[in-house]
Amino acid sequence: MRKFIILILLINFCGGGAENQNVNISSILSTTIPSNTTLFSNEDSEFEPEWEFQGLSTLHYGLYDYYDFMEKNFYEDGKYFNRYTQVVGLESGEYLYNETWFDEGYVYDGLVQQWCLDDGFTQEECDNNATYQWENPNLFESIEFKEYSLQCVDELNLKITEINNKYFERADYYGNPSPRYRGQQWLNYYVPQLFIDGPQNYLTILEWGYDDGGGTLRYTYTNPYTINLETCEFEDVKDNYVITAERMEQLVLEYVQVGNEINPEGYVVDDYLFNENYLIGDIFFTEDTLYTILWDCRICTDSYLILKDAPENRANPYIVAIPLYEFKKVQGSDNDNSEVALENFQEAWENSLKPNIELYDAEVALTDELFNKWQWVGDKYNYENQYLYEIQVNGYTCTRIWDSMGYAWIDEIHPIEEDYTISNTYKCDDENEIYLYGQPFYYLDKWWMYQNVEFSWDQIECKNPCGTYVQNFASRFEIEFPRDLLDN
Repeated sequence: MRKFIILILLINFCGGGAENQNVNISSILSTTIPSNTTLFSNEDSEFEPEWEFQGLSTLHYGLYDYYDFMEKNFYEDGKYFNRYTQVVGLESGEYLYNETWFDEGYVYDGLVQQWCLDDGFTQEECDNNATYQWENPNLFESIEFKEYSLQCVDELNLKITEINNKYFERADYYGNPSPRYRGQQWLNYYVPQLFIDGPQNYLTILEWGYDDGGGTLRYTYTNPYTINLETCEFEDVKDNYVITAERMEQLVLEYVQVGNEINPEGYVVDDYLFNENYLIGDIFFTEDTLYTILWDCRICTDSYLILKDAPENRANPYIVAIPLYEFKKVQGSDNDNSEVALENFQEAWENSLKPNIELYDAEVALTDELFNKWQWVGDKYNYENQYLYEIQVNGYTCTRIWDSMGYAWIDEIHPIEEDYTISNTYKCDDENEIYLYGQPFYYLDKWWMYQNVEFSWDQIECKNPCGTYVQNFASRFEIEFPRDLLDN
């Protein structure tokens, strides 16, 4: 089978159909194909104390250094809670070698005796009066929510007590005196300020700890707990939203590149490895924003996020803030605000659609003829024999996608697929910025497909609240010369 190449010309996104005049191809490429497929761009972002987005308000989106985020956005001691510290385990001080506890099940064994001898004592001294100085390595800094300071104080303090008790168990085990470093445990808390005017609807406490049993891997960890201030119950965001590892990976890689008030330029991803728990294991949230905590430590976990501009060897944790309208709602969820926002967007989109395209019988026949050649024959491993497996778009080689990887909302009903939601069919660049959608069709003496375009809120009139999880939007453009190919 001969290998065919199609030259594809684009029309303006705002164009209405065949009557539109073609414009310079290179200029179209720079204007209609965005360099970043996110809904937001740095130049459109206004970092006021509160960011308003179509009726949904939040403080943050994009990627933050964990420490910078906590320094800038957390409730201070004394407002809603008091902070306190205490010694966990035995006090620091002087201890006898012959009373050393080193590990469960044995005291003052041969190993401890050798440590004593290595420190310059005689065997007799080690067995009797040799001592060593021990500094308790365990750090503990807890909080107690103040009575009447906000709702659900009792439930919050009960959760704090539960976390503390787990810490006490670890610290008691690893915090007994030893002439050699045994291990360290520490624990403290952050209460991030996610609302300007104080806690609203949801409040999160972050358990921030260090778990070291004396082994080779010593690293910090965090556990978030988010409480609904109306029900006083701790919630999981996955109860209301469909949060999958695949969707999270897509959105994390997208939002780390969005600038914010701490880093207006955004970040560049150097390397990453994500497993499911890494992406959705440490999540806290408000009624409109999801936050996930990620690390750039390759040796600490089997997952990581590495940024090119990260401080060297610091193993920074990061917080990625993603608007919740990016996720689909769980059917039957009680979170009506987001559900209404999505419904309002869909209604507005449907009202903005261009008039339906009606194909004549001859147009349908030609479309069917091309489709019979264009559709997959065999399997993905025989792609070299597929008709129009590769096409050229303004200097880009677009490669046919075997399995659909995503969808776009188009600005009209596809005349063959009979829907405004269609799957992508071609990938055009390694940066995953340019995609083609749907199957080709013949209309008004021309061949057409759909290409991703930048979305603008100006093109719809949406009731408040309004939000969407839709990632890609596309518009119709012209394909030249398929008739000649059919003749061959």
